Amino acid sequence: MFRRPYVITAFIWARITLKASAELALGPLAQSFESTLHQGLRQEFFGPLLYRESYESKRTWSIPFLFSRIQDETINADEWDLMYPVLGYDRVGEEYRIQLFQFISAHGGQKDLDSNADRLAIFPFYYHQRSNHPEKNYTAFLPFYGHMKDRFLRDEIDFILWPLYVKTRKNDVITENYIAPLVHYRTGDSLKGWQFWPIAGWETKGITARKLLSEGEEIVGGYQRLMLFWPFFFQHKEQIGTSNPKYKGSFIPFYSFERSVNRDSTTIPWPLGLTMTHDRVKQYREYGAPWPVIVWAEGKGKHTRRLWPLFGLSHNASLRSDFFLWPLYRYREKTNKVSTRKRHQILAYLYSHIVERNLSNLETTFEQWNLWPFFSKYKNNKGDQRFKALAILEPILPGNESVERNHSHAWSIWRSETNGSTGKSSQSLFWNLYRSEKTETNRRVSFLFGLFQYERKEANRRYRIFFIPFKTNKPTS
Repeated sequence: MFRRPYVITAFIWARITLKASAELALGPLAQSFESTLHQGLRQEFFGPLLYRESYESKRTWSIPFLFSRIQDETINADEWDLMYPVLGYDRVGEEYRIQLFQFISAHGGQKDLDSNADRLAIFPFYYHQRSNHPEKNYTAFLPFYGHMKDRFLRDEIDFILWPLYVKTRKNDVITENYIAPLVHYRTGDSLKGWQFWPIAGWETKGITARKLLSEGEEIVGGYQRLMLFWPFFFQHKEQIGTSNPKYKGSFIPFYSFERSVNRDSTTIPWPLGLTMTHDRVKQYREYGAPWPVIVWAEGKGKHTRRLWPLFGLSHNASLRSDFFLWPLYRYREKTNKVSTRKRHQILAYLYSHIVERNLSNLETTFEQWNLWPFFSKYKNNKGDQRFKALAILEPILPGNESVERNHSHAWSIWRSETNGSTGKSSQSLFWNLYRSEKTETNRRVSFLFGLFQYERKEANRRYRIFFIPFKTNKPTS
């Protein structure tokens, strides 16, 4: 009756949208069932090609590899991806951002009651911003002429025929570049300097003070920096006027050194010679010959034995990092006042096991296993578990919600989920070709996308064959 496939698709979509029922099964065309890990509904269409899910205040739908959208009514947020990571749109309240790879981006909205701004960037050629405050407007068209604000880690940038003339400002420091970065002249608060790269450069800054958020001021150390025939000769005096002045220098490849109240370090020759370090604050001594291939460190703040790539053992009060036959096996451990995190890796991302525990009660708050590209499994402190096979990107980008939303559904041929709070569990093979759901009192099994179904609910049993129901009751004695 319908000659065009999109008419059938629209009909099925409307049918399931209007009837949000976990009972619906239309063979391989559509499946609808209750979410296992959340109190919500999940709907899947044409196997791996399309799915939709809603729980709490969130609504998600996705055509894997092509398009996805997630909305959260609680925080008034909207996010969609087109062929992730090609094009993305994110909005929270009035703030929005549009990005094409890392090259073209636009964002804007109303950050407060008095101002709003719209920004557009076509990297690396064109940038502009428009605001209801004219002093915040700017336009830049590289490499010809332009003015920018809060771009490229600078407060302001002006240029004419980049790189012939470029002027930047960072806080109070103004740098004028001529044929950047070869020649520049720099001024600021008690600061002046020049550079004729790579021949020579000199910069000096006096001792200044800055106000603290609380009462009083703190001393900001000065410095003197000399460069000759980059990168061969440096001589720096840093933090002048403070309790820890530093003196650093190098004459490559003969030596490199650092001297201060807190730390001394010397390398002869640099970089593949003998390195000797004495850190008086962290309380350790370290020797490398050459560093970092062969390292020996001993002290309260660090203990290291390394012969790369055969083995490495290093730890202090909060960190531990070991390896054997790098990159065959690596172990990392990080501890803070609240928790500890451990990670075992074999051949980088081929296999990894992550465990996070709460130190107050030694409870496991998160655990994850990955075997690339075969499976990914996680478990949290609520007892929720999820197992997926295959797992192409999850071991490499763990916890990436965009990968989960845009890609995982398409290659997860086996899915298993368990809700630790309710005891509900589910398993799915080949996007519900076979599906099983189980609660404390119910059991439901379906084959061939629901064409054959079996359900047990307490004393009652129900069968469906090609959507025709059959019901049997267990006799009572």
